[in-house]
Amino acid sequence: DDGFYARRIKKLGKPVLLVINKADNDTRAQAAYEFDRLGFSEKLVISAEHSIGLADLTEVIEAHIPDIPVDQQITEDQTRPTDEVNIAIVGKPNTGKSTLLNTLVGDDRSIVSEIAGTTRDPVDSLIEFKGKRVRLVDTAGIRKKKRVAEDIEYYSVNRAIKVIESCDVAILLIDITDGFTDQDKKIASLIVDRRRGLVIGVNKWDKHPEDVSWADYEAYLRKELQVAPYAVITKLSGMKKKDADQIMSLALRVAAVRETKLETHALTELLHGATKRYSVTAGKTTFKVFYVVQTDIKPPTFLLFCNHPDTIAMHYRRYLEHRRREVYDFRGTPIEMRYKKRREEKR
Repeated sequence: DDGFYARRIKKLGKPVLLVINKADNDTRAQAAYEFDRLGFSEKLVISAEHSIGLADLTEVIEAHIPDIPVDQQITEDQTRPTDEVNIAIVGKPNTGKSTLLNTLVGDDRSIVSEIAGTTRDPVDSLIEFKGKRVRLVDTAGIRKKKRVAEDIEYYSVNRAIKVIESCDVAILLIDITDGFTDQDKKIASLIVDRRRGLVIGVNKWDKHPEDVSWADYEAYLRKELQVAPYAVITKLSGMKKKDADQIMSLALRVAAVRETKLETHALTELLHGATKRYSVTAGKTTFKVFYVVQTDIKPPTFLLFCNHPDTIAMHYRRYLEHRRREVYDFRGTPIEMRYKKRREEKR
């Protein structure tokens, strides 16, 4: 009984691809929908005897096999408990990073001073926040390398960059009294390049000019943040517990979004609809997406099997990503969309 085996397989907690064989004509292919009752999200209809759908089956299986070198060492991120969220607090010197950390932790783990660059080494703090285990890392202020004069400052910058590489979400603090500077943009670029979640906190908002509203300032930041359009932006005063808790809640929400897993059928239907709404030519034909699979999380990564992947213009790639973000809430995290030519069936 199919139901018996389906129930046993589900208890294993492993990814399952339901393959429905002997669909060698339209009537049998339509009848395959009765197997939806088994409750599996990924489904392929094939005919092994007539080589129908075998290329699709091969592609889907390959998409779920990670390309990991045999000699790859275990990374620091893999040694952390799976239920632990790593959040880095980054920014220029003297933007209030240590103050925010101390407010969240409840004691003075970092030295707080009006002198820029007081914190030199990353400081780890493990806390429980709303039932979540969170590792907070306060870093030394990131300066431009070419302006770093002392060796100790040079190594502080490099450690801060490594903290970004190992975190799940980065909270980038900017100082409202300084505005959004070129250095802030470069730090945001570091986070984007490493495909990390991003929450931007406009600190010391209680000192903002009276003639500047939050709506106007947020719009200004969005315009300046072309490199990270997905970023979550909020205002705060790092010394206020309520504000600190709010930005932490946003960071944890982004961390959860980065682990989003979507069904193959829903993904494929979404992209089919997007290409019908706005179509472009690819080679000598219309660009087509045959099906889509999610291959990874943190960040969510999708593989689109299509007819002409090498001819897709960048504006159309952005359009397809925008449609994905319109339907699914991916605020705060990048998503990756990769394109691959569909393998031809062998007859």
